Amino acid sequence: MNNILRSALLLLITSPAFATIQLNANRIIYYGADADAKIVVKNTEQREYLIQSWVDENKQSTAQMPFIVTPPLFKMDEQSENVVQLIYNGQGLPDNRESLYWLDIKAIPSMTESEKNAKDKIVVAVVNRLKLIYRPSGLSGDPQQAVQQLQWSVKHPGSVVASNNSPYFIILNKISLNGHELPIDVTTNNTVIAPFSSKEYVKPAGDLKIDWSGMNDYGVASPIYSTTLH
Repeated sequence: MNNILRSALLLLITSPAFATIQLNANRIIYYGADADAKIVVKNTEQREYLIQSWVDENKQSTAQMPFIVTPPLFKMDEQSENVVQLIYNGQGLPDNRESLYWLDIKAIPSMTESEKNAKDKIVVAVVNRLKLIYRPSGLSGDPQQAVQQLQWSVKHPGSVVASNNSPYFIILNKISLNGHELPIDVTTNNTVIAPFSSKEYVKPAGDLKIDWSGMNDYGVASPIYSTTLH
């Protein structure tokens, strides 16, 4: 093993940012009646971190976001915590359905004196990427029931469609077709079904038993629901 790789592995093993920079939530629901939404960032390690935060719609988007993040950049002292605040600017989002964005929080660790003096070194910056859902006031229905009310249908012999007729985002954590669980793909977000929209999946031949469950506002899985299509 060469020295650079050895040093990289040493830093990853002894001081992983993903283990020492902690967030108090794994998703954010921004309620339209509230002036802001917040998330707590906690540094549990004996080193400082530089924290950078921003909102995007997708990784390729360069459009101006309808949220202000404050502070967008700050230093975290060792063994400390801070609050990242999100403020909706009041423009651009529909008031009859939820909108989905992403909050990115990048943690860049400082180096100890021994790490600075090392011949070979690497700095590992870790980005935590959380769903940010803006929920306008006065939406009809219950977001906790939207998963259960998901409608399944056969579009054609090789396709099954999951239709979300609610104004809420449905975040599935399990889809099983005839006992075969579909892998979750965070790149294509194949388990995220937008309000008043649908998602299409490859259908096995013959009768189809579907089992599914979703995540609620607190990141807790719902019961497993089932249906059979002929």
